[in-house]
Amino acid sequence: MSDLIQTHLHLGAHKTATTHLQKLMHANRAALVEAGVRYYGPEFLRRPRRSIGTSFGINPDAVHRNGRSPLEQLDFLAKGDRLVVLSDENFAGPLHDGAGNVMVPLYEGAAARVAALAAALAPNPLHLFLAIRQPTTFLTSAYSQSLFGGVAIGAGGFRDLNPPDRLDWADLVARLAAVPGLAGLTVWRYEDYRAGLPSILEALLGPAAAVLPAPAAQPANQGLSVRAQKAVMEWAVHGVEGPLAQRARRRFPVTEDNPAFDLFEADGHEAAARAYADQVDRIRALPGVRLLEPATEDTAMAARQA
Repeated sequence: MSDLIQTHLHLGAHKTATTHLQKLMHANRAALVEAGVRYYGPEFLRRPRRSIGTSFGINPDAVHRNGRSPLEQLDFLAKGDRLVVLSDENFAGPLHDGAGNVMVPLYEGAAARVAALAAALAPNPLHLFLAIRQPTTFLTSAYSQSLFGGVAIGAGGFRDLNPPDRLDWADLVARLAAVPGLAGLTVWRYEDYRAGLPSILEALLGPAAAVLPAPAAQPANQGLSVRAQKAVMEWAVHGVEGPLAQRARRRFPVTEDNPAFDLFEADGHEAAARAYADQVDRIRALPGVRLLEPATEDTAMAARQA
């Protein structure tokens, strides 16, 4: 087993602080190499012929980079080390269809792609990492992403297309956990990201997590303010062209007097939170799944006294 190369695949998902985590690892990749970890994120994996699917021959029309077999490619990426960390939410699949519809079931083809990767890397173990998020805040962020992508759909229209009760993270996790040959599946909640980041990094990077500095708390991608969303809609109605959401974000940033745009009212968030709690309970009960949860005050005290 000591000769095998561990592969940790951070699958995302979109809108779950994935970019923040990727930027943290990318900025410290030299230190990670010194600690024996080879990290490859979007900066590498989204170059021509370097995607995960192409690199490991998973895409139907894939040509192995430089003629390497999947195991030769893994060995090339590891460069003598025993842990390769890959992170690209695009491998999970698209979030929406480009017309404002969040595609459900969430990441329908992800399990098949992960299964193909696990088979290509065998006998080297593949461990999967995934973040999940409360449906209404997830959809609010997905709505902003649609606007940034040039889909000028109104808030009401987006809500009608994407009711929160269509999103079932437990279903996605169950499909991924059932992948044959998967060495493990680690899940965390976006809501726990800031408090749980040390545990997330330790799970993802092993002892090498200790070489990373304390990360900045601010999000990697700032969303739209109330005024910015309104501006996008007004400009679109009047036929203004160009990157409207990007322009509106610069002109009307989130401030104390101009709060972040929210797609839902309080009662919508409350109903979604109850459904989300049920999904998390179902995930917690799945065999082979590790749910990372920040220590409570009681468990932290017990650990100090042990």
